[in-house]
Amino acid sequence: MRYLGPLLLSLFSVLAFSPSAVSQCTEGSVRVTGRIENLAGGRARIDVTVLLKKGETKSTSMVTGPDFSIEVPFSTFRSYFFLWGHRCDNAPISVMVKVISSGKKPVLENSTIKDNFRMDGALHYTLWKNLVVRLEDEDSDGRPKSKLAP
Repeated sequence: MRYLGPLLLSLFSVLAFSPSAVSQCTEGSVRVTGRIENLAGGRARIDVTVLLKKGETKSTSMVTGPDFSIEVPFSTFRSYFFLWGHRCDNAPISVMVKVISSGKKPVLENSTIKDNFRMDGALHYTLWKNLVVRLEDEDSDGRPKSKLAP
């Protein structure tokens, strides 16, 4: 009986001050669809970063053609306090898409959720229209390339 008090206090502390192992918050997703123009070799790496109210989540995909569709899941869990429980209001704010292909300049596109995405069901966001990414050669400066070397 002498150890019952500290044991109960320890058990209460563990339950009260740590989030439960099974999250009570739902998961959402952001879907980015688009097309890559001037794709060299037919391969590119696409990095999608979803900026949330608290934190960020990333996804990287390799594509072998000009069209792509990437879905990035995110957790709505923001914080936990034993008196109020789980706070599940972590929502996406913006999306950054970076396209990298060999021999081409990397392209970074930023889109805000509020202006460029629609909600398809609860916490599932999709771009209003396909993202079109135009890749340029690494040595391109905006002028037409000369066939003659200097």
